[in-house]
Amino acid sequence: MIFKSVEVNNSKAALLMVFSMLLISANDVILKLASDDLGVGQLLFIRGLLASLIFSGVIIVSGRPLIPKQGYSFWVVGRAFCETCATLCFISALVLLPIATVSTLVWTSPFFLTILAVIFLSEKVPVARWMALLLGFVGMLLVTNPFSESFEMVMVLPLLAAFFVSVRDIVTRKVDINLHSMYITLPTLVCVSAVGLLLSFGRWQTVEWSHIGWLGISAVLLCAGFFTQIAAIRSGELSFVSPFVYVGVVSAVFWGYVVWGDVPTGLTILGMLVIVVSSIYVVLRGVRR
Repeated sequence: MIFKSVEVNNSKAALLMVFSMLLISANDVILKLASDDLGVGQLLFIRGLLASLIFSGVIIVSGRPLIPKQGYSFWVVGRAFCETCATLCFISALVLLPIATVSTLVWTSPFFLTILAVIFLSEKVPVARWMALLLGFVGMLLVTNPFSESFEMVMVLPLLAAFFVSVRDIVTRKVDINLHSMYITLPTLVCVSAVGLLLSFGRWQTVEWSHIGWLGISAVLLCAGFFTQIAAIRSGELSFVSPFVYVGVVSAVFWGYVVWGDVPTGLTILGMLVIVVSSIYVVLRGVRR
């Protein structure tokens, strides 16, 4: 599908991206709260099912068939699998770790993406960018602090989520560029729901209507966040808009303190700043190239 060109409006795009990150962060808060009563599998299944219904409704209302005429390719299915693995790792980490720590470590994905691009796409990376990757690795060590007594292996989960996000982005390069983004998102949500249902077998806990209501709100926030993010990318210059995704880290720190009383240590805050700054550099260098 060819999209109509739109006038570049960086101010509007920045506001949309900030709003998108706030929506997605609020969705994470609801999931973490719901995890007190429900298992990870149930969270994935219920929210994924509700989000799938929302996306299906949007596709039908737009006048498109629910399944594209050409069907779903191997690359679309592969992308859905990578996204499902990333979501599973992310939510599992979200249940067990402070929300700020999880949100920050997931944003190490630009580092993994750069390395995978070198290996599989034969891209050339300048020395300055390798230095930024090394700096980001140092920031990751500061946040996880693997040599301290407080280190937990569960901190590997958000890093695995970042890795699968990077693989997803590499696979996305193989997807037909004419396929509408909704046909890429919908099979992902269905795949996440199916995996969640499988994980729930034998571990199903009582689901109240209040749980469905909150997870419904979570699904709406997630879908709205995705749509707003797409609108932001299409409204402004990517090099200007990209850094605003790190509002999500700030929002996660805020919610972690307000809801759970999490106060990051000085070392953790330093690591977060290092990851954010080095990631922004990597993203902007990639956009300029």
